[in-house]
Amino acid sequence: MRVSGINKLLLLGLSLISVFILTSCRDGSSQSDDFTITVEVDGDRLVYRYDKRQSVGQFLQEIGVTLGEFDEVNPLLQTQVRDGMRITVTRVMQYNDCSATEVLPFTTERQAYQNLQPGETRVIQTGENGEVQVCYRITEKDGIQTERVEISRVPIKAARNEIIAFGSEPMGTLIPTEGVLTYVSSGQAFVIQGNTANLNPLTENGFLDGRVFDLSADGKQLLYTRRTADETDPQFSNELWAVLDTSASFPRQVQLLPEDVRTAQWVAGDRGYMVSYSTANPDGSGWRAYNDLYLMQLDPETGEALPDEFEELISSNSLGSYAYWGRRFVWSPTGTQLAWANADSIGLVDLEKGEFITLMNFREYAPLLELYQGATVWIPTLSWS
Repeated sequence: MRVSGINKLLLLGLSLISVFILTSCRDGSSQSDDFTITVEVDGDRLVYRYDKRQSVGQFLQEIGVTLGEFDEVNPLLQTQVRDGMRITVTRVMQYNDCSATEVLPFTTERQAYQNLQPGETRVIQTGENGEVQVCYRITEKDGIQTERVEISRVPIKAARNEIIAFGSEPMGTLIPTEGVLTYVSSGQAFVIQGNTANLNPLTENGFLDGRVFDLSADGKQLLYTRRTADETDPQFSNELWAVLDTSASFPRQVQLLPEDVRTAQWVAGDRGYMVSYSTANPDGSGWRAYNDLYLMQLDPETGEALPDEFEELISSNSLGSYAYWGRRFVWSPTGTQLAWANADSIGLVDLEKGEFITLMNFREYAPLLELYQGATVWIPTLSWS
């Protein structure tokens, strides 16, 4: 078949148009899918040629950049990447630093002593600074600290306050007293001997918790419990202390071995400085009594427990109703018999066998509050005559 000259020209024109259109399509595709992204991370600046439309987070994951919990990315991870974008990854680290300590300064307390002349002063306890551990939360960005926030203070050593005694004017009206009178006020123990002019403190710091406060039969020794100095201890936690001579001008307090003491008492008789005590387990804001009983004899000079005079009279037990509250023990004036009381019974202790002899049973009395809080029950108070 013969093609005329005009037809040849038409075919050539169509061919050139097809080539032009195909070339234009290919050039347009290359320009829209291939773009440049710069990433700044870990001190490096990296440049990538990329051809996928996805988010910044997906892009970083694909190029192998792992992000930490606190790392910061600009722009945001959900932003779509585009040509010419600069992505900055800031490494953020947070940690706690508890290496710092600070001095916990002591304070000075003044106590009135009527056995000193008015205007006379005397240091009866020197002060000593304590120490506290301070913890900070540190924030670093790319290795540079940007924030330091205090998060806690933990006492390492309690401060010991300085105590200065000063002479006070005697009371205008003197009230005579028989024997020795001791009492607790504002967490401190005081003693009156003979008359109210002879009023003096026996303790300091105001830590007495009132659970144990027992004066010996001759009025010369005082047994008491006080709260622990550690503020992180459970509420019930305490220590057993003694004043070995209440008549001293400046009585000395001695810490005894037992801790977490539920009850304690001087044991009368001819066995010297003998103490009995029962313990408990601190349980939240209360306690769970062990209902045990120990005998401990003290050195009259130092207050130290004599190792050969230590005895477990009653082992730990949960006998009786509301045993968690604690059995009450009371020694006879001669120190030869021991009575006990529980929520539903009273009796004596067989001192040879360490067993309970029940003398009377009765229905326990638990107020309505007991039904809802489980914290209140009545334990009879005992006394010998």
